[in-house]
Amino acid sequence: MTPYGIGASLLALILGGGMVYALAAHDVRAVDGDTVALGSERVRLVGIACPELKQPGGLTAKLALQSMLQGEIRVERLGKDRYGRTVGRLYANGQDLSCKLIQSGHCRRWAKFDPEGGYKDCHKAP
Repeated sequence: MTPYGIGASLLALILGGGMVYALAAHDVRAVDGDTVALGSERVRLVGIACPELKQPGGLTAKLALQSMLQGEIRVERLGKDRYGRTVGRLYANGQDLSCKLIQSGHCRRWAKFDPEGGYKDCHKAP
């Protein structure tokens, strides 16, 4: 893997055909509002779109994601995007972070990349 200690804290499971890894929060950092870094690997969160860092709300979305990276972090790898990034679901203490980012208003559901409709019921909190 990488020199960031991921190998020592990695627990691999097979769930629903995707690889799921449990990591310590210090092994993961937010790159922007919808992408995290696991060492040198980039993981794009499935089903959401957030503002880019240079757009209004972009830095706030990144900071929101970073603040959610607490406790046990699980990554379910689903595939690769056209840029070669891993696409997947990210969980912190069992909570789906894509849904939390939608609920917090930092990101929106991107239907094109949510083909199963799993994030239709995630609504921005009033």
